[in-house]
Amino acid sequence: MAVNRSSRNHQLLSQVGAKNPFKKLAIDLLDVSSGFAKGMEAVRAKRGLSAEGKRDEARDLVRKALRTRQDLRKPLAQYNAQTEAMAAKVKLPDLDRTDEYAVRLHFRMLDLSYDMTPLERMGLMTGPGRDPDFILSSFASLSMFP
Repeated sequence: MAVNRSSRNHQLLSQVGAKNPFKKLAIDLLDVSSGFAKGMEAVRAKRGLSAEGKRDEARDLVRKALRTRQDLRKPLAQYNAQTEAMAAKVKLPDLDRTDEYAVRLHFRMLDLSYDMTPLERMGLMTGPGRDPDFILSSFASLSMFP
């Protein structure tokens, strides 16, 4: 008996943003999963096949689903490789612990961005998409900036 996962898949897809470039990939991957489940149910329902025949058809379905899944995940693997390469290029400056102001600023930033990943933190503090409110809020607690 196959488990109906369409409601779960719909709920998972609703969490993926409309502008996410991998939304179609997520839909295709869930379709592979659903197709595999339906194919296995069809193999189990065939009465004319011996146990060995069912096993061979199931093996063929598994191979086909894995091959399709592997092909679909290639763009995601390339994206992950690019992201890791970009993260490896970023070198944060060392903290000069003799500079009291810099040390206070450093620990204030750590407190404000505790739940963020380093890349999220960098995105808020640098580049064209930086958030001045985040930077100013980190300075506000220091005595030099009222």
